[in-house]
Amino acid sequence: MGKSGLLLSACFCAGFSPVARANLTLIDTYKSTPEDTAHIVQVASGKLGAPNLTSLLRLEDLSLPLSGSPFTVSYPTSNTADVSWNLSGSGFDLLGIYIFGGSNGADLYKVTDPSQMISGSGVIHPPVTGNSGQFADISHTLFLAVPVPEPSSVILVSLVGVGFMFCRRYQR
Repeated sequence: MGKSGLLLSACFCAGFSPVARANLTLIDTYKSTPEDTAHIVQVASGKLGAPNLTSLLRLEDLSLPLSGSPFTVSYPTSNTADVSWNLSGSGFDLLGIYIFGGSNGADLYKVTDPSQMISGSGVIHPPVTGNSGQFADISHTLFLAVPVPEPSSVILVSLVGVGFMFCRRYQR
């Protein structure tokens, strides 16, 4: 098989990855923001439109998630993170990822494809540092999510609604 055949085969196989590449969109760059988690969650909740936003994981510098975590992270360089997640059964949807770069501020990425809020992957960077045109080194990363209702809760609320409508109909 020639080089072009190998390249075509590699591209074909890459398209069938078990984890989809998420539509991570950079929605904001913070130039000066306190680095404590509570403040980051407060500011990001407004930007993501999620008042019940929570931080599921905070990683310092180039640290890795603990074994068994629903998140995986690798660092091809000190300013690039390849991230993936699988929140199936966790009761959470990933809405965004906040990545801070030293003293240069932070970038907030939003997961824009709802089907990938449970499981997906992407590449993220902190902001560009000064006039260098280079991304800053990663200082910390937060994975931001919202709780999702359990299917049994949705079913229960639906049944109560149907029961209420049934009762009102036969009271007349």
